[in-house]
Amino acid sequence: QLADPDTARRIADGAADALPALIDLFDDATVAEFMKRQMRELGRGARLSSGMGELIRFLTHNGRHQPLIDAAIREAWHYLENHSGDIRLQVRERTGFLWRAIGLDKRASDAMIAALEDTLLAMANDPQHPVRGRITELIGRFADDLQRDPDMQKRIEDIVTEALAHPGVEAYLSSLWSELKA
Repeated sequence: QLADPDTARRIADGAADALPALIDLFDDATVAEFMKRQMRELGRGARLSSGMGELIRFLTHNGRHQPLIDAAIREAWHYLENHSGDIRLQVRERTGFLWRAIGLDKRASDAMIAALEDTLLAMANDPQHPVRGRITELIGRFADDLQRDPDMQKRIEDIVTEALAHPGVEAYLSSLWSELKA
C-alpha cells in the first residue's frame, strides 16, 4: 500500500540508499556533455534572454535595484577621490597656455570635480533623483530588449555559445557533476 506512510518512507529510504550506486553508473564525460547541450539549448533563441529580462524586471520592481545604484554611486565617489589628480592633469593638458598661466585650468578642474561631487551626493541622498530615474528607465529598456529584440536575443545566444566553448566552463561543468556525485 503506497498510501501507507511507513511503506512510503521505506520506499523513499531504499531509493535514497540506491541513488549513489545509480549515479555511479553514469559516465562523467557523457553527463558533462549532456549538461553542456542543455545549457546550449537554454541559450538558443529567446528563452534565456527573455528569462533574463523577466529577472531584471523582478529585481527592479518596487526599487529592489536601488542598492545596486547606491553601490555604483559609492564607486563613482571613490573613483573621483582617487583620481581627481588625473582629472586635473587632463584638464590642464586640454587648456591653452594663456589659461594655464592665469590658473584657469585649476579653477575649471576644481569646479568640475566639485560639480561631480555635488551630483553624486544629491543622487546618494535622494532616492527620487532624476539620474536614478533615468538609470531605472535604461534598465527597464534593457529588460524589454532582452525580451523582445531579436538582435539582443541573438547577442545573448552568441555569448552563451562562446562561453560554453571556453575550456574553463567545460571544466566547471565537469567538476559540478563530480561534486554532485560526491
